[in-house]
Amino acid sequence: MIQRLIPLLFLLLAHAVSGQNNDYFNLKDVRTFRFEHLELSSEKDVATFISRAEDYNFIEALKINETVQMDRVLASLGKFYSLKELNLSDY
Repeated sequence: MIQRLIPLLFLLLAHAVSGQNNDYFNLKDVRTFRFEHLELSSEKDVATFISRAEDYNFIEALKINETVQMDRVLASLGKFYSLKELNLSDY
């Protein structure tokens, strides 16, 4: 009985440790893997996002953190036709 529980517990622990706990990704991951949920968490991220907006125009969700100047980001969203969600919960 114990021999059957040990692999099961190991699998559950491995899943819990490696699982994604945030649905939003940084600029590099979004651009590389084309994830559709982007999180802007620093002024450097905002500058990169604004200067290369065409690289991210496929995103569907954007999360803006409190450290970011929201007006600059919102002004650059004019051509983001697939954007469905704007998350300001941490702003």
